[in-house]
Amino acid sequence: MRHRGVWVPETTKLHMRAADHITVKHSSCRPFGANPPVVSAVDDIDTAIRSAARCLNDEQFVVVLDSLLHLKRATEHQLRTWLRQAPLRVQRLVDMTAEAEAGTETMTRLRLRAKG
Repeated sequence: MRHRGVWVPETTKLHMRAADHITVKHSSCRPFGANPPVVSAVDDIDTAIRSAARCLNDEQFVVVLDSLLHLKRATEHQLRTWLRQAPLRVQRLVDMTAEAEAGTETMTRLRLRAKG
C-alpha cells in the first residue's frame, strides 16, 4: 500500500503474500477470499486490502481505508465489494471511515470516539 502512496501505520512486522503452493518460514498475509496468483512484487489494491484486513488491527486497517478514500484510490462501494468475503466485523470497519488526510487524524478520531 505504501508503494501506492497510501498512509500506512509503522510496524515492525513484515507483510508479504505468498502463492498458495509456496511455504514461507515467517507468517505471510493471506487475503480474505481467493488468493490470486502472485504476478508482481506489489499486489493490486483489491488483493492488498483483502490481505491487510487479516494482518492489521482494526485501528491500523481503518487508517489504511481512510487514506484510500482520501486519495481517491477507492470508493466506499469498492471497499465494501473487496471485503464482501471478510468477516462481518471487518466489513463494518468501512462504516468507521471518514477520508482523513493523515493516519494520525484517523487514530485520534477513533481513540476519542472510543472514550466517548
